Amino acid sequence: MPGDMIAETVRFSPEDVADSWSAHVRGPHRQAVADLTPDQLAALRTAYTEAVQQAMSDDDSFLDAEVIYAFGAAGLATDIVACRI
Repeated sequence: MPGDMIAETVRFSPEDVADSWSAHVRGPHRQAVADLTPDQLAALRTAYTEAVQQAMSDDDSFLDAEVIYAFGAAGLATDIVACRI
């Protein structure tokens, strides 16, 4: 399948990072998160939020993500995929 790949840096805002918890719990480990007790989930959220806030304050580049966009076509359908590298 012919296609193009484009690499770039995406800069997230602090607001994006504040919303990252929601993305985290809906991600690949969502079942493991769903299996936690309410107390375990609350502790994980607190630890996650504190770690993200610490990482942002330690290094401004934490907001940068290197991504690759892959564009391809098969017949009339076009697929766009982005992944963080």
